[in-house]
Amino acid sequence: MALQTFTQVPSKGIKRTTKPRVSSISFGDGYTQRTQRGLNPFDETFTVPFINVTNATATTIIGFFETHLGYLPFKWTPYGSSTEILVICTDWDVSTDNHLTKNINANFTRVYDPSI
Repeated sequence: MALQTFTQVPSKGIKRTTKPRVSSISFGDGYTQRTQRGLNPFDETFTVPFINVTNATATTIIGFFETHLGYLPFKWTPYGSSTEILVICTDWDVSTDNHLTKNINANFTRVYDPSI
């Protein structure tokens, strides 16, 4: 299956969380040795909001996430970047302010897959 690209434009307020991957070993004398873990040294997650989107747009967004089942990667370009990355949408929530629009908050996790 060819990778799909997520092209919906999110609302302002994307939150990016970066956590370095570090392995550490503590010794009995208080000394700790730390080193980078793995080839890709960062875990990155994004909270991506879609505020006051039409019901039709919300259905399209949710359908895209459901098609990828929480584990299938897709391409996405974070706001302010010109580089596409691979992400999975691990979960999302939907709220309704009125009968015409919905709010969606999606959580994307960056993944690395050398076979793609």
